[in-house]
Amino acid sequence: GSKMLFKGPQGDGTLSGMVSRIKLHKPNEIITIEHYGVIKNNVEDLESEEAKKWGGSDETYRLEAKDSGNMLYIEMDIDDEYLEWFKTTWQKAIEKVKELSEK
Repeated sequence: GSKMLFKGPQGDGTLSGMVSRIKLHKPNEIITIEHYGVIKNNVEDLESEEAKKWGGSDETYRLEAKDSGNMLYIEMDIDDEYLEWFKTTWQKAIEKVKELSEK
């Protein structure tokens, strides 16, 4: 599948994030993203221990039509080390998705 880069600025002005690929895509139904590396200081890293922790981790987003609208389901397979960070981050992201989808 297609390569994806999730990047965000750090306090020192560099970019960090994830190196990923589309594993499965059925438009308006489901998309699965597989992570296989990290970005540190604007450089893709596929070999370090941190990068290897992400190897094979998936995120799946699935839409399901309901009488009252659409339901978005999210499943993640991640290392426990990152669980708390995602709990906080996902709440903000889901609120933004909801805001954008209701416009």
